[in-house]
Amino acid sequence: MTQTQASLPPADTAADGDASPSTLHKMRDRVLLFAGLVACYALCEYGAGRLGVLEYPGYGASLIEQSGWVGRLLAAAFLYVVAVAVGTLVTGVVRFDGGLLVGGLGLAALSMGSASSQSVYLWADSHGGRAVFLHLALEMVLLFLFVAAAWTAVWGLRGRGWLGDATDEVDEEPAPDPKAPRDPFARPKPKPTAAQMRNRFIMALALNVIVTSLIVLLLATDEAKGQVLAAVGIAAMFGAAAAQHFFPDADSREYHWVGALAAGLIGYLAAYLAAPDLATGHPGDSALAALARPLPLDYASFGTAGAVLGRTHGMAILRMFGEMVRKS
Repeated sequence: MTQTQASLPPADTAADGDASPSTLHKMRDRVLLFAGLVACYALCEYGAGRLGVLEYPGYGASLIEQSGWVGRLLAAAFLYVVAVAVGTLVTGVVRFDGGLLVGGLGLAALSMGSASSQSVYLWADSHGGRAVFLHLALEMVLLFLFVAAAWTAVWGLRGRGWLGDATDEVDEEPAPDPKAPRDPFARPKPKPTAAQMRNRFIMALALNVIVTSLIVLLLATDEAKGQVLAAVGIAAMFGAAAAQHFFPDADSREYHWVGALAAGLIGYLAAYLAAPDLATGHPGDSALAALARPLPLDYASFGTAGAVLGRTHGMAILRMFGEMVRKS
């Protein structure tokens, strides 16, 4: 090695002790993501108080079980949509779906500002009984109508080229090496038909729902707010990652939120059919009872945020495990 080569700075650093452009970009990305998260959380927390989203802050955990629930639910949906828009403006340069990530986490301000599902079920014991599960299912559907609209808008802007970032292709399989020797007997893969693509899309969504539901069942062993939020977020992340990993050509990324929606609906409907004793404040002891421990706001906030991370972080974790298995 010559003196000139030895004196050159490493590729990821700059001369005179200055940070390299890549390091500065990473720092900028983290600052923007944190700023977007703080802005969205503050917006939802302040807006919830001004708009009266929660009738009894700290207690009312379900929007549909409160008086004037239509207005409260619309106010919560409005805050979510605005948070996604603000988050996209702040974090769009970092990742095109950054607004969906920080908007979902911002919506968690409403969830964390309320009680756990135990208070909902205790109240329902003397106010309608097991019908509360049908009410929660309806609340889930209504909230996720706005979630679906926000996701469709963001992915539509990305499709038009108005949004884009370095994570656009992070979930794609690496391209084959053009210098690698070619197999003269290899045949090109036939292009899948429309029916085959539709079947793969359906299977990708089904796998997302199954993985998300199984992880919630494993992790949501208690109604504690922090535990159910973590369970839903982790479950949605790996559900979305599994769908993308095993069906990469199914183009289901725009619908990764379906896993959280379906898991909640399955839990509420199963609990309604099981007709548990709500005097205990628990959704029963059935095999699917844990799916009814998170509330609709929990699924709509951490569930959608986790689904966003599934496209990048979840895929990275799955690939890391795959490499470990192949090397073992």
